[in-house]
Amino acid sequence: MSRETGPPPAARRRPTITDVAAAAGVSVSTVSSAMNGTGRVDPATRDRVRAAAVELGWRPRRAAQALRSGRTGTVALCIPPERALWARWMRESDYLQQLTVACAASAIEAGLLMLLAPRPSGAEELARLDVDGMLLLDPFRDDPVSAACAAAGLALVTVDREPGRDDGWWAGNDHAAATRRALEHLGGRGARRIALFSGDEPWAWLDDARRTYDDWCAARGTGPLVRTLGMNRTVAEAADAARTLPSDVDAVLALPTDAALGVRAAAPGLAVVSGVDSTAVAAAGITALDLRPTELGEAAVALLVRRLAGSGPGPVVVPAELRVRDQPSAAASFGTNSSSR
Repeated sequence: MSRETGPPPAARRRPTITDVAAAAGVSVSTVSSAMNGTGRVDPATRDRVRAAAVELGWRPRRAAQALRSGRTGTVALCIPPERALWARWMRESDYLQQLTVACAASAIEAGLLMLLAPRPSGAEELARLDVDGMLLLDPFRDDPVSAACAAAGLALVTVDREPGRDDGWWAGNDHAAATRRALEHLGGRGARRIALFSGDEPWAWLDDARRTYDDWCAARGTGPLVRTLGMNRTVAEAADAARTLPSDVDAVLALPTDAALGVRAAAPGLAVVSGVDSTAVAAAGITALDLRPTELGEAAVALLVRRLAGSGPGPVVVPAELRVRDQPSAAASFGTNSSSR
């Protein structure tokens, strides 16, 4: 037996600002002011408006709010590698993954949306992002993104200091202190000559570590020995560099992500400290500097929120921690990688 059915019920109409105004007994402009926190609205009226909005399930549309306030409610996180490698760096770097998650979570908590984007190549690309502010990881010396943001009046916070510049709008590590701690650890284990494996990017991280290393060597009367690795095949290049070290080198501070794995694979008798911690480095039992990317991401977003609100600058320095392990694992894998840190 069939059952007759009538026409399907009409879809429930989406509530509008006019509905909220009618429910609260106020004008549409009062609803707008009450919801946006603008204008002079009596606290009791504001509470009544917001209660009506909740009851009706109405929220101001982001696009409309942006037109009224001049703000989009969106910020961008940009990381520095070449666009062809950008996705690989994100997939394979524990540091970038933790930093990105922390930035996104902190932005959401602050009521913002976060756009993940390649660094803009100029003013036109920057304008197309249509964001209120930007987080830029590892700025270069005289970084064109910094100049473009300044010219556009766009709020910028960098993760790590831009080399040669310190306006206070950055969150990062004290890389000089972290490098000294790593060198002291190796020296305390009896290392007499320590090599530095650095990277080929113009970042404050690498600059600060190199200066600290040179000073360390000069104070002890040992000649510095530096190998510069390409940042896209750090494990393989570190292994090649370790095989060619002079016989008097007994330790390596390997800065780029997972470069210490290459050192351990090629020269297991050398003491090694990784400049960045990772899951693979921990599994191999290698001592590493933990740059605390979660705390860095949280600090960078908080600083950007302050800048958007017109508050004073930082910087915010997050101390790195030395994770002492030095227990090699025969099961560790030593494949090639592509990661920024």
